[in-house]
Amino acid sequence: MPETTQLPLPLDDSNPPTPDEKAAPQPLPSVEMPPPERLLATILDEESIPRLEALSARLLEDGSAARIAAELERYVHPPLVTRLLGKPTPEQRINAIHMIVLLGHPVDVKPFITAMWGRSSRVRLAAATALGVIGAWPAIPDEEAGRIVNGLIVALHHRYAEIRTVAAQSLAALNAWPAIPAMIERLDVEKNRDVREAVALAMGQIGKPEAAEPILDAYDKDRLGYRVSYDALIAMGQPAAEPLLGVVRRWNIRVVSRALAADVLAHLGTQEAVEPLIIIMSRPHEHEVVRVAAARALGVLGDRAAIPALEAVRREETDPGPYVRKAVAEALTRLSPPGTTSP
Repeated sequence: MPETTQLPLPLDDSNPPTPDEKAAPQPLPSVEMPPPERLLATILDEESIPRLEALSARLLEDGSAARIAAELERYVHPPLVTRLLGKPTPEQRINAIHMIVLLGHPVDVKPFITAMWGRSSRVRLAAATALGVIGAWPAIPDEEAGRIVNGLIVALHHRYAEIRTVAAQSLAALNAWPAIPAMIERLDVEKNRDVREAVALAMGQIGKPEAAEPILDAYDKDRLGYRVSYDALIAMGQPAAEPLLGVVRRWNIRVVSRALAADVLAHLGTQEAVEPLIIIMSRPHEHEVVRVAAARALGVLGDRAAIPALEAVRREETDPGPYVRKAVAEALTRLSPPGTTSP
């Protein structure tokens, strides 16, 4: 049976983990505050992330976080001559970026945007990731937040796939809905499958309904797999319902899109989908994959008004096929009152 008819089941929350089973946060190591003249050097040369986190907590406690963050700015993307001399090193620049993020005080974001285009792959990734955090700070000025979003949109065209991927993820973290048109374009032209998947998931997370059909279109063209397309549309939530209802109702849409739309509508619990799904079941000429998805979705949605249409499939003169018969039987079983069995 084609993958498109597989309706993922909800996560089993019947036995949630107890507090003791959940991973407890690790305590920060104890650190001594270095003398002022050694503070920046200590931050830049530290090799332990937990120790950097502990040091940031000390700086936040003593009120010097804003000053240190401002002093670290110049290490994010220093002048070219300095970088050509290997000072600061990529590791030191990454430490500066990480500490600025930990301190949480607004800084000039232009060095971060520029650093995404530098020579060090590790610095590029650190800068792109940091922008997705910094842009969400409540204290970030609107102008700086807009500069971050625009910088990340441009980075969707970066020559390196990993930066395009992180740019999409950072835009999603910022719920940057102005980026949706650029993401739709990227999804259409992107050659790297991993990047396409990151863009689709980011579009779903942002949750604008205009992103639903481009995701389905990419799925139609085998540019996205079922699981990623499904996850992206589920992440979109209820804003996806209306465009997906339109897809289910249109007979001239590709089979796989209509089947996927039925799956997602069932997961979202969209009761408005019951009527068009019943219509699909009443049409013997509908593709087998679409009818299987419709039958399964009707079973999940739980509206017993679907029972007559499902039972009618069993009486069709032409055999609907084993997969349709099985899906109909399973749906009728789900829709039957407790203590009864479907005929």
